[in-house]
Amino acid sequence: MRTRSALTDITTINALLTGAENLAREAGQSPPGAEHLLLSALALPDGTASEAFERAGLDPDEFRAALSSPEAIDLGGIGKVTPAATGDADPLRAAPQSDQLPKNPSAQLTFQVAVRLCKATKPSQLLGAHVILAVCQQEHGSAIRALQSLGIEPSKLRAAAAEVLEN
Repeated sequence: MRTRSALTDITTINALLTGAENLAREAGQSPPGAEHLLLSALALPDGTASEAFERAGLDPDEFRAALSSPEAIDLGGIGKVTPAATGDADPLRAAPQSDQLPKNPSAQLTFQVAVRLCKATKPSQLLGAHVILAVCQQEHGSAIRALQSLGIEPSKLRAAAAEVLEN
């Protein structure tokens, strides 16, 4: 059983956003996009994102490599998204600093949707699998194109993440 606390929320959000920022910086990209949040989710200690990848038959290293492929690179605005309003100024009770929130529209949408999804579960705790669900709801973007270039339909990864969250 997963336990929830404000400290866990803060720790998870900080790890997710800081990890995404570092991954984007390492790739020479800034600000981080949805793909960086997804990669960062794979490193979260809850292990749900990694388990979802495994269930979907997806190797994290192959996914990372696919993100660098010409098929996955975001081409000047193709696949840009407009962040959806969540109705919350405070994504979780323990919200990150405003300067820490994602600035890239795809990352904003991913973060907001992941938070909304985690709030719908009991206990309400942000997990890596929520980030996968949020990314896989998008129709376009580097993460979606990278999955497709590997022969993985986003719906397959989404189903795997949902299954992990049910257990």
